[in-house]
Amino acid sequence: EVLHTPSEILMVMEYVEGGDLLEVLNTRPRFTEGEVRHIFCQICCGVAFCHSLGVAHRDLKPENVLMRSARGSDCALVLADFGFAARCGGGRGELRGLVGSPQFVAPEVLDGGPYGTGVDVWALGVITYIVLSGYAPFSGSDRKQMYGRVRRGEWSFHHDCWKHVPNDAR
Repeated sequence: EVLHTPSEILMVMEYVEGGDLLEVLNTRPRFTEGEVRHIFCQICCGVAFCHSLGVAHRDLKPENVLMRSARGSDCALVLADFGFAARCGGGRGELRGLVGSPQFVAPEVLDGGPYGTGVDVWALGVITYIVLSGYAPFSGSDRKQMYGRVRRGEWSFHHDCWKHVPNDAR
C-alpha cells in the first residue's frame, strides 16, 4: 500500500524474514540441484505473473528475490523492488532505456531497445547461473568489457566452480 501525506510518500510492504537471495548466497557455500530447481521455479512463477499483466520487472537480481525462509526446497520466494518495472503491452518490444543492474542486464537493453519481458528471462538465467556456481557469468576489468561479454554471450562452464554441478544442470 502507498500512503501520501503533504510531505511524505510512505510504502507499506510485507516483511520477509529470511532476507534476500544474495545474503543467503554470501553465507551458504552452495545449493543442491534440487534446491536450485525449486528457487528457479519460484522465481519463474513470480516473473510469469508479472508478464501475464504485461509488466517487465527489468531489475531481477538476487538482492530483489526475498526469501521467507532459507531452508532449501522449503523456501518461499517473493519478488521485490519494482522501481524499474514497466508495462510493455503483452511483452512485446516496446521498452527503451538502459535500466537494471549491470551484471543482469540483457543485450537488447545495452543496445538501447526496443525490448520487452524477455529481459527478465535473461536475468533469470544469470541468477540461476550464480545460484548453481556461486559466480556471475559475465565479468570484466570494467563495465565496458563486461558489457562486451554480455553482447557476445561470452560465458563458460569451465571454471572450477562448476566441478560439483551435474552435467544435466549445466
